[in-house]
Amino acid sequence: MQWGELIEADLLDPASLERAFSGRRFDAVMHFCARSLVGESMAQPYAYYANNVTGTLNLLDAMRRHGVTRLVFSSTAAVFGQPVADRIDEEHPRQPINPYGASKLMVERILADAASAYGLRSVALRYFNAAGASADAMGTLTVDIRAQTRAVIENIARILGEVGGGLSDLVEVSTFLVNMNDFGGYNEVYGEFFGSDGPARTTVAVHQLPHPHLLIEIKAVAYLPQPRA
Repeated sequence: MQWGELIEADLLDPASLERAFSGRRFDAVMHFCARSLVGESMAQPYAYYANNVTGTLNLLDAMRRHGVTRLVFSSTAAVFGQPVADRIDEEHPRQPINPYGASKLMVERILADAASAYGLRSVALRYFNAAGASADAMGTLTVDIRAQTRAVIENIARILGEVGGGLSDLVEVSTFLVNMNDFGGYNEVYGEFFGSDGPARTTVAVHQLPHPHLLIEIKAVAYLPQPRA
């Protein structure tokens, strides 16, 4: 590690957390470790509640034992569920519609209780998706796997372009399909953007995705090396 000591621990292994905190002083914890795929959470809810809720409880307990009272928590805008207004503020109802969002909202409640009981000071960051399928003028999604796939990949390309990268920088693509009968259409459009030497790809079938007309969700991981000084 260039900027300090690398300490490895597992949120689901309290003993490893105890070793990480022992003999060291920490001013605060930034908790960004979680399972975070909406589609996957619907297929594997137990894994999400175990990692995101139980794991966070283990971390909070270790922090309390070692006197660490400040936390930055990586939450999600998925705690809000379906929007009931054009703009979402702190007063918007929190009604998650998938296990991922529910697990994060559970932790936000735990943090509120910890503030009252133990004096924990925390802040929750709620992120919104940067890219997704395009909506038409009426605000609905085109129920066509090819159109949705193309819209998502084009949005990913645009986001990467804004930071000086492109689709060629992708190293991993994970796709979640509501209906595996749509794989042919998805694969056809995927081939328009990527050749045989494209990123590593996995495809998973799920029962549903957050929006009732959403047919596909894509997680893309890119590697953009920083230029040497």
